[in-house]
Amino acid sequence: MHVNFAVASSMKGRQMMDVFNLDWRKIWKEWELRGLVILSLTCQVILITLGKRRKYIAGSWIGIIVWSIYLLADYIAAMAISILSNDLGDVYRFRGSLDEQFVLRAFWGPFLLVHLGGTDSISAFSVEDNELWRRHALGVLSQALITAYVLLTAWTSSRLSLLSLPIFCIGLVKYSERVWVLYSSSEKKFRNSIPTTSICGSNVTEQCNLKQLEGYHLTHQVLEVSENPAIIDTQLFESISDESKLLTAYNFLDMVKGLFADVVLGVHDRDASKEIFERNDMKVGDAFQIIEIELSYIYDLMYTKAERSLNSYIVGEMAWVDDEAWVDNGAWIDDEAWVKNGAWISIR
Repeated sequence: MHVNFAVASSMKGRQMMDVFNLDWRKIWKEWELRGLVILSLTCQVILITLGKRRKYIAGSWIGIIVWSIYLLADYIAAMAISILSNDLGDVYRFRGSLDEQFVLRAFWGPFLLVHLGGTDSISAFSVEDNELWRRHALGVLSQALITAYVLLTAWTSSRLSLLSLPIFCIGLVKYSERVWVLYSSSEKKFRNSIPTTSICGSNVTEQCNLKQLEGYHLTHQVLEVSENPAIIDTQLFESISDESKLLTAYNFLDMVKGLFADVVLGVHDRDASKEIFERNDMKVGDAFQIIEIELSYIYDLMYTKAERSLNSYIVGEMAWVDDEAWVDNGAWIDDEAWVKNGAWISIR
């Protein structure tokens, strides 16, 4: 009697556990992809907000947050695209047809590709991240192919499928733009972007060191250099305005870039700096602000998407056109059916 009661209780508990697990599996299956899309969007918002603030906020907390989100954002977006392609494959394998829910989920694929393109406020967390441009180039190819597979698999010739095409193009351009920025900020490309007149002094020093290592005895000789004024527009500095500070910092940008590329500055660079910073009307605060602007330029070149071309304008125009198309065609969405399937995530 006691044995039968124990067996019955065990079977009842197991059935309750199976029902409990089944409910959790259903909830997880329904919200797995939605949660990843929302989490990916949250990561992008955090990077936009804090990505550039670490330039002027000194603190370990902001570095830890940005570093964590920077690494997590790519993994989340790539995982979501993989789950999306897997779910669409299961639909055709077991159902043979698509419903509104999976058509809408396929619409999230191009948005995730846009997220992989990153934000304008941060393209690299450290200088070493710029050297990984080859890895990201392979990522562009693989993720673009997976996203294209998702779109083709869920293609229904509907307005929603048509709207996904320009978003896919935006994502492809943004991701490719990210690779180009990383390549432009890599050590070799960054050094090659400096004019040869700034590098010649570094080459002379390097040759002298090589000759000394080979056993040659080199003598030093002091040469008298004429105090010729540097080729700088002196009218620019008659009044130290904000515009003059920006232009001054920009004129010295190549010289400052050389400091971050192990380039030895020449006599011309030294004289030009002395002429500017030893002026009688140059205040200490103005000098520090010019240096601050120069460092800000360097930060933008190394860690953000400042090194861009016409692609930014193209992406902006395509995004504006796509937003207009989405708003104009929003009336055809059935509120009850599409909101239930997660259309509110796409709108946000």
